[in-house]
Amino acid sequence: RALLTGDAFADLTTENLVALGATTLPREDLRRHVVSGAARIDAAIELLHPEAHRRLQALMLGPAEQEAGLRVIRTFGDARMAALSRAAAEVVGEGDAQMARRLSEKLAPRLSDLVRLHREMFPQRPIAFQADASEDFGAWRPRPRAREAALGQAPEVDEISGGVSAHARALFEALEVELGGRMPKAPADLLSGAGGGGRGGAHGLMDCLAHAAPNPSKVGACIALHTEHVYRMLMEFSKGEI
Repeated sequence: RALLTGDAFADLTTENLVALGATTLPREDLRRHVVSGAARIDAAIELLHPEAHRRLQALMLGPAEQEAGLRVIRTFGDARMAALSRAAAEVVGEGDAQMARRLSEKLAPRLSDLVRLHREMFPQRPIAFQADASEDFGAWRPRPRAREAALGQAPEVDEISGGVSAHARALFEALEVELGGRMPKAPADLLSGAGGGGRGGAHGLMDCLAHAAPNPSKVGACIALHTEHVYRMLMEFSKGEI
């Protein structure tokens, strides 16, 4: 919990949103929005998942464990991830049954960047090169997109709020990888549901991307949290020729 509401998360998220061009707000104003957004997420977890919130409060993270969480969200502002996110957003905005094929064609030239980013984010989790037989990206079909509550906020503030949520989700899922059963799943599940698109498999990736566009932070989070599935998608459509 302290990591979500601490200075390191606020500073990294602020820098990433600037790098992704998500806002034109002055940096100090943007950081205030980030801090407020993190506090709202923390309050939502406490309200909807009090037991998980208590477990978060009790977590004592060492320096290496904190870095494992922050390392993933640090990549959101990386030039390679930003390029992947922008390329994906161009295709995802068209959201139809051929989206996976077009996405593969768009991202194929950046395959080496994707693999390197995965290794940097998850050095203890080698990328799984073998596709699961149950994965069929070509079978994915777009679902009706849930209308998000406007909350009376300006579009730019909504964009920032979405970016903060994407960073928080990535932080929580990275800590799940690092901590295993010590880290409750409810916080990331809450943000997965709020952002559209679940966690698992080929369709989890595609649903995530379809609901993320055009927010660059959300698209980046989908790629960061599904790097293995992005890789497998590229392999499926290229027949291993890239």
